[in-house]
Amino acid sequence: MSTKESCYTWHFSLRVDRPVEGCALRSHAYMYGKKLDDRGVPNGVSDDYKKSNSSNNLSAYAKTSKEAPPAHEFQYRWFRGPEEEFCAYEDCPRRKSFSPHDWSMHALGGSGCSLQCVSTQSSLYKATFCNSNCFVRAWKTQYTVNSNASHPRGNGNGNGNGGGGPHSSGAMNTPQHKRADYIDDDASAGSIGATSTSSNQNPYQQIPPHRTNSSTVTPRRRLGSGHSGSHGSIYDTHQQQHHHPHQYNNNHHNSNSNDSQTLPPPQSFYNDQQQQQQEWVEIGQNSIYIPTQQDVGRKLKLDAYAISTETGETLMHRLVTTDLVLSRAPDPVKRNIVTTKPPPPRPTSNTAGERFRIVTYNVLAEIYATQQQYPYTDFWALSWDYRFQNLLRELLDARPDVICLQEVQADHYETHVYAALSDAGFEGVYKQKTRAAMGIAGKVDGCALFWRRAKFHLVESYSIEFNELAQRQATQVLGMNPRSDEFTSYLNRLSKDNVAQLVVLESATPSPQQQQRSSSNGRGGGIPNQVCIANTHLYSNKDFPDVKLWQTWQLLQELETFVMSRGTNLPLMICGDFNSTPDTAVYDLLSRQQVYHGHPDVNMSNGGDEGGGSPNILPDTMSITHSFQLGSVYHTVMGEEPKATNFTVSFKGVLDYMWYSASNLRPLTTAPIPDDESLTRHGEALPSTQYSSDHIMMIADMQIVVGGGGGGGGRPTT
Repeated sequence: MSTKESCYTWHFSLRVDRPVEGCALRSHAYMYGKKLDDRGVPNGVSDDYKKSNSSNNLSAYAKTSKEAPPAHEFQYRWFRGPEEEFCAYEDCPRRKSFSPHDWSMHALGGSGCSLQCVSTQSSLYKATFCNSNCFVRAWKTQYTVNSNASHPRGNGNGNGNGGGGPHSSGAMNTPQHKRADYIDDDASAGSIGATSTSSNQNPYQQIPPHRTNSSTVTPRRRLGSGHSGSHGSIYDTHQQQHHHPHQYNNNHHNSNSNDSQTLPPPQSFYNDQQQQQQEWVEIGQNSIYIPTQQDVGRKLKLDAYAISTETGETLMHRLVTTDLVLSRAPDPVKRNIVTTKPPPPRPTSNTAGERFRIVTYNVLAEIYATQQQYPYTDFWALSWDYRFQNLLRELLDARPDVICLQEVQADHYETHVYAALSDAGFEGVYKQKTRAAMGIAGKVDGCALFWRRAKFHLVESYSIEFNELAQRQATQVLGMNPRSDEFTSYLNRLSKDNVAQLVVLESATPSPQQQQRSSSNGRGGGIPNQVCIANTHLYSNKDFPDVKLWQTWQLLQELETFVMSRGTNLPLMICGDFNSTPDTAVYDLLSRQQVYHGHPDVNMSNGGDEGGGSPNILPDTMSITHSFQLGSVYHTVMGEEPKATNFTVSFKGVLDYMWYSASNLRPLTTAPIPDDESLTRHGEALPSTQYSSDHIMMIADMQIVVGGGGGGGGRPTT
């Protein structure tokens, strides 16, 4: 039996994402231990890992101990850095702008690396450039410097002007490539969007002096971000702490201990011989920090400590430096409005009812917004905190009365979406998909439907679960035995967890004509003062067109039952992401009330999922019908469907629609989908720094009418 004492390695992982003005910047801190075997390497790991992580070859942010890491908590300190020049090329647009559009990998030519000139004989020595294009352009103006003479750029980091004089040029040395967030005096943390140092001692005594501008070059001051107004987040629930440079207040000690843990005494982050502008200023002590306009164009440091909850001892420490703080994205581009062509006859006061603006938008849930799915989009531009700011401004800029949203993540509805829209004057309901969350509670998407309080009151609200409809169809309509293989195969094909919402809204300020007939709800030919709104998101897999058709058919059946029981004149709109292009059976059913019996979507091969086919889930095509006379808003107004409502590298096409009952609603205007040039101005496809979803919001103005005049079906019948 071995008598050797156990030994562990402690590791401290710390990461922060790219900081953007107004977006919550979250610390990702994690401390863990690994037990070492008799040879001093972790158990159960590969040989390559053993070579690089043995107890004799630990990284700067790990240490050995005879004990496993005890229970601990984290304490944080945030610091704002000095103004720096991040590109020495005079004509670089990024010298004057910190807009996300200018700092995306699309704007940088696909490169996430900065470059630094390392030729000691060049006038650009130690000059830093944001990308290779700026370096090449600046190199054309560089000149050779006598190695014995004082270098024009000094021994600093090259934060001077990037252009040289019209002198002879030296040989072009290969520049030193760096990550855009690289800092010479910080060891790489191996994390996304940050560099790092670490220490188990007093970190302030070990932080090396930061680079300074040469005394012969006047530092270039950062220009403002060009945005005004609130710098905080509309959904922020964390109180930020701002401090003066030398002020420090520890209020994060262990509440279960009588002894409060005191962090190292505050010391400034600058060399005493440097200018005052090089100082690092403490700005917060929470795990979350929301950058303000004052932070734009500067880098931040996060100083984190792992503190024992039992003794209050500082176990480990780590420091990371962020990328430079970007300004918030510019306001969304104004969407043009197009009226119906030709305009329908103007209704009289006895036939015209409420007007309202409605939008539908698949906002792309965070659980689907991954770099694997969208490799052409910057990691930080896919973060929910960044995208939500853009999505919210885009929604509010449209000034809607009714909002239909798809792919709203359950936890984000609670923490972000409802609170923000409620503050903007909306009330709403939410229905998440029926599947379990993806690993963590709240990590499942669903549909959300909002209405402006000043415009409508809620009368009724219902939700539809297609899984439940499938079970009811199998047992009550088809008479299947719940224990049979047929029943199991049928449900496996149809149970995709999709849902739909249904609300009845009533005008908050009805017209005199509506008030006179409000009790009849249009049964007697009056103007309805209510409207039924349905919001849905159908199954997305392109290999299941029969499932999408079945879901559409069942939704229409449910709506027929609901509307007919409340008066045949109840106006109806069906909005959402149908995941179906205009050539599908789903579109045919909605626009023509039936499906062509020879359509390939209704002629799927039988044989079951295991046999390579699919179970027969659809009835005879003659039975797949509905009684609504529906029109597509965009087809009615524009004369055709848009070219695309989903715009990614792998797919560009129409998946989203706004359908309306033509007998008592008429579309007045729509907002055309931006053209390809506009959509790709700041990215290869969507999402981008400008458009924060892979879908495009659809906007329409509608009016309740009596006697029709709302147009025909989704497309001309033949």
